[in-house]
Amino acid sequence: MGRVLLSELPHERIDPILDAPPLTQRTPRTLTDKAQIKQAIAQVEQKAGPSSPRSWKQA
Repeated sequence: MGRVLLSELPHERIDPILDAPPLTQRTPRTLTDKAQIKQAIAQVEQKAGPSSPRSWKQA
């Protein structure tokens, strides 16, 4: 769920969030590697399509 929420933020706000706390694995599916998280966010953005609020801002 976190990657979905992060995907709605402007890209310049994501790095400070990922840098702030130590990333702790809470479930077997939790990503803790910054590069993997960014890749997951990119996948969410790609799948979101025109129904995403991010795309509304660009229109």
